[in-house]
Amino acid sequence: MDNENLLRWLLWPAKWRWLSLFGLLAGVGLLAGYGWITPAHGEQQRLEEKMQQQRLRYHRLLTPLWRQPALHAVEARNQQLLDDIVHEGQPFSLYTLLQRSGGELAQWHPDRRDSQLELWLDWTQLKQLFAYLAMCEPAPILTSFIVQRKAERLYAAFHLAFDDEMPVD
Repeated sequence: MDNENLLRWLLWPAKWRWLSLFGLLAGVGLLAGYGWITPAHGEQQRLEEKMQQQRLRYHRLLTPLWRQPALHAVEARNQQLLDDIVHEGQPFSLYTLLQRSGGELAQWHPDRRDSQLELWLDWTQLKQLFAYLAMCEPAPILTSFIVQRKAERLYAAFHLAFDDEMPVD
């Protein structure tokens, strides 16, 4: 811009100078927004299209699975078979303990003299665990245990001993 145009602009009334300055800034802002927002919007549209295609693909893959017998029916049959196999007074079984208590296994180190069992539980599951241990024949000997609250769950470590003739799984 040469000095003559600058002088003419300075001679305008203050109101027109401010309006022209705000107009210039708004124009620059709109151009910058158009330069950044339009490519980002295009990328967003491409990602949404890709996501829609993946949804359709997974829907096509899952449709045959939905037509098969319900998973809960198979689970109920498996649970019934497990209940038929496991009766009260049966020897200790880690699988049965986890099924009955609902706890999440952290570690299991089986040994005849001192087996170590570590679980993540809540309070009701801890009660169910003790009920299962009490009904085992022969009952495992609980030599020691620790229960600690960690976050929203309980961490429980048990040291169990078993009779020599009893299998440990």
